[in-house]
Order: sequence, then C-alpha cells, then structure tokens
Amino acid sequence: MEKMESVDYKEPYSIKVGKFLLLRDFVLSSCTGSANYSLVEGRVIGILRKDPEAKPQKYLLGLLTREPLRAFIGTIWFEGRGASETRWVLEVYGRKHVELLKQLGEEMASTFNTHIDIRLVTEQPKFETTYEDDFHP
Repeated sequence: MEKMESVDYKEPYSIKVGKFLLLRDFVLSSCTGSANYSLVEGRVIGILRKDPEAKPQKYLLGLLTREPLRAFIGTIWFEGRGASETRWVLEVYGRKHVELLKQLGEEMASTFNTHIDIRLVTEQPKFETTYEDDFHP
C-alpha cells in the first residue's frame, strides 16, 4: 500500500479580511460593536472607525481621561443574512458612512474576488459598545 501525504492550509476569509481592514486603520469588532483585537475564524466582522475630530473627555479636574467612542460603521457577513462564500453582505450603520463603505466594498470585492451586497441598515450612525455599556441600560 502506497502512503500518501498531503497537507492543506486554508485561511478563513474572516482572518484575511480582518488583516485587510487593520492595514487600512480600521478596528475590528463583534457584530454588536464591541472592539475585538484578535483575528479569528468567524462568520462576521464588525468595523469601527476613529473620528479624527473627536476629542477625549476629561473628568475630575483633568485627572481622568476617556477616549471618545469610535463609530461602528458596518458589519461584513460571510455567512448568514444572505451571505455566502462568493457573495458577502456589508451592512452600513449611518448614511454618512455609505460612500466610504462603497469604496471599501469595491476594493474588497476586487481583492478577494467576491461580490458584495451593501445595505444601509440604519439611517443614524452607531457607536462602539464598551464593557461599561453592559452596566447601563
């Protein structure tokens, strides 16, 4: 009997796209907008973006500083919501982010040889969720 050796390596799209987004200064998040700093296999990636005009808030006579929340501009679905391996869904949160995510979608479609459906989900922008949000209704 002949011994056959074979090794296949496949990197999931969530990791490839995560790297792609990080190189463009976006921050990865969960689908609920909570920052996620690790590249993992998954069916969805949330996208956060820092507002360059936002200023940190100071408390207690300037002793404490809180960085401004980042905009939760969209979510890329690789599975679910009508997405598939060859057709991804990019949900947009806030009309003001549509053009930016159209450009990003075009670049991703070309880079990853896929089709991307872009959908405006909310008219108003969303912001990242934080650990503190879990304690405030």
